[in-house]
Amino acid sequence: DESKSESGTLGFDLASCVSGPRSLRGKVAAARGDRRLYLSKTFDVPNRKIDFEFDDRFGPNGSDFDETDPFIITTYPPPPNRTIQNVGMVNYKSGPGLEHYLANANGAPKLDDVPIAAAANTWLHVKIDVDFNTQPGTMTFDISGAAHTYNLEGTAFDSAELRIGAAYSNNAKIDWEFRFDNVVVDIP
Repeated sequence: DESKSESGTLGFDLASCVSGPRSLRGKVAAARGDRRLYLSKTFDVPNRKIDFEFDDRFGPNGSDFDETDPFIITTYPPPPNRTIQNVGMVNYKSGPGLEHYLANANGAPKLDDVPIAAAANTWLHVKIDVDFNTQPGTMTFDISGAAHTYNLEGTAFDSAELRIGAAYSNNAKIDWEFRFDNVVVDIP
């Protein structure tokens, strides 16, 4: 649905991929402030369940930026009294993690961060299952065998947006690269 490039380039990498002939590669140029470089697609979800699976490689980790987010999933509509609900992978100065982000119009967002082990410049296999058929709804991540489940707010859910790349980055002091391969979406 959308390609956004505020600071960087998207292309193909023929040398580094999980399965040939190529992977999607992006490079976010060093810059102060917020930057984004991603591809996104919004999917209708008539049965209140959607699964994503892909391979992701990013780097470097470390203190040369405030935050970079390799992927984000946003559910629509947002829960009552919220302006947005999303979950994604974040890469802070302290290292990578998962984050459940809930924003509202009346104040600071609610964040639920969980650190994860994810080495920079290594291919990670990512599976994400979003299911609103149970209450509360859940989003379960499996990143190269390490699993974590978030309970989601709200009961309504009719679409989900996947952003891959640098869905968000802030104050990158050095260039940051990402690669994605084998992106699969299943709507059972």
